[in-house]
Amino acid sequence: MHTEVPFRLRPLTGLEKQNLYVGPQTVAAAPRLPGLFEGVKMAPDEVKGGYRVTDFLTYNCLATDTDLYSDCLRSFWTCPHCHLHAPVTPMERVCHENACQPQQEPEEEAPEVSSQRSSLHRLFHCAVCQRDFSFTPTEILRHKKQHQ
Repeated sequence: MHTEVPFRLRPLTGLEKQNLYVGPQTVAAAPRLPGLFEGVKMAPDEVKGGYRVTDFLTYNCLATDTDLYSDCLRSFWTCPHCHLHAPVTPMERVCHENACQPQQEPEEEAPEVSSQRSSLHRLFHCAVCQRDFSFTPTEILRHKKQHQ
């Protein structure tokens, strides 16, 4: 079996070199990768980021396009539950909202639901059946259609 893969080498531009590595990070522990780098002590690389496996090999140090895009999408946000104020991406915000549960009693949530329902509902008097209802606009149309 013979396969040709076309490729081309070119020097990196200054902007590509500037954004090539993730840079130094706060790293708690080396990742556990079963079957990969077994028996090798991995230490954080202070310049490139990622983990230095050997003198010539650094793992997880290259920045990806998603890293560059997510940095552009960061905006400051304050969590309404724990009052955390931090720059987050939309995905980080969703993850935090799912993990951070409000510390409210269930009794407080019930009135909010009823107030939301009452704001959507309107009083409606049906002239055909001579009854008063509290319906949403959609329910009003369905009720009127029943009388046709």
